[in-house]
Amino acid sequence: MELRIANPGSRHLLILVHGLNGSFKSWEGTSQRFIENLQTANAIQPFDVYLFQYPTTIFQLTGLKKVLHTAQRFLRNKPKEDVQGFNTGIGDISKILESDIRDVAGNYDTISFIAHSMGGLVVKSAICWMPEAIREKVRLVISLSVPHLGANMAKVRKLLFGKHPQLVDLKGMGEFTTDLNRRYANLKPQPRIYYQTGKQDTVVCEAAAIPGIINMEDTTTTQDNHFSVLLIKDPNQNHLFRTILRELTAAVKPHQGIDIGIAEGTNVGVLLGILATRLKIQLDLTAFTAEELAQPLRQGNLSDASAADLIGKIGQLTIGPFPLYTVEEVGASNHYIIKKINP
Repeated sequence: MELRIANPGSRHLLILVHGLNGSFKSWEGTSQRFIENLQTANAIQPFDVYLFQYPTTIFQLTGLKKVLHTAQRFLRNKPKEDVQGFNTGIGDISKILESDIRDVAGNYDTISFIAHSMGGLVVKSAICWMPEAIREKVRLVISLSVPHLGANMAKVRKLLFGKHPQLVDLKGMGEFTTDLNRRYANLKPQPRIYYQTGKQDTVVCEAAAIPGIINMEDTTTTQDNHFSVLLIKDPNQNHLFRTILRELTAAVKPHQGIDIGIAEGTNVGVLLGILATRLKIQLDLTAFTAEELAQPLRQGNLSDASAADLIGKIGQLTIGPFPLYTVEEVGASNHYIIKKINP
C-alpha cells in the first residue's frame, strides 16, 4: 500500500483497491479521478488515504515468457520494483492486502475501503483473512461494479486469454466466488457494504453487483458503464461521489471527538435518542425500565472520543440514582447494546 493523502493526527484509514487490468492510475492522475477529488473534499479530513496496487494484466505471461522475463531481470540487473509482476489469483492478492493492513492497523480506529470491480473481491477475501481484532475496525466497503457472483468476461477467458488465474476466479457462480461468499457470510462481525451498479455496465450485471436481498438504502444505481464509474466530472453534481462522502462520514462519526450539551431536566431516553440520530447508530435500551429512561439529567456537557465511551458517562449526570451499566458495540455494526451491571 502507498500513502496518497495524509491528515495529521488521523485515526481513520481509507484504502482504494483497483480492479482487473487496473493500477494506481485507476484512482489518480487527472482532475476527474478519485484522489484528486478526495483531496479537496472536507469529508476526507479524518482519513489517511492509501492505494493498493497488485499485478494484473489481461494478456498474461506464459510459462516460457515468465522464464525469459526472469532471465532479463538478471541480465539487466534491473531492480524488482521496476518490473511488472505476473498475474496471481484473487486469494493470493488478498493475503498481501491483509498483511499490509495488519502492518498499519494499530495506528487507526477504523478502516474503510473503496473498491472497483475485481478489487471488491480482493477486499472481501482480505477481510476474511483478518484477525477479529482488526476486522472489528472495518466499518465500510464501497462496492463499485464488483462482481460478487462472478463476471461475464470470464466466459471468454479460455478462447482469448488462456488459463488466466484472475479470470478463472471471476467465473460466474464459480468455485472461488461461491467459497468467498460463504466465508464472508459466516463472518462475525461483518462490515457494512454499500453497493453500486451501473445501467450501462456490460461487464458486471446488476444481479452480480448487488447480490441477494440487500436493503435499498445500502444500494445505488447509476448510468455508468464499468469504467466511467471511476470518473468524477463534477463532484458537486456527481450523486455517487456525494453518496460515498456521506457514507464515509457516517462510518467514522461514532469514533471521532463527540461533544454534546445537556439542558437541565432533559431525560436519559431523550438524550440517547438525540445521540442515536446525530451519530446514525442503533441503541438497544431494553435493559432499562421506562422509569429509568425518564430520569432527568443535570445541565452540563459531555465529550469523549467515541460514542460508546460518551454513552457510558450519561448515567453520571442523572439527578437521582441510576443503575450501573456497560456499553458494548456489536462487532463493527454501529449497533450498541447497553447492559446493566448486577441488575
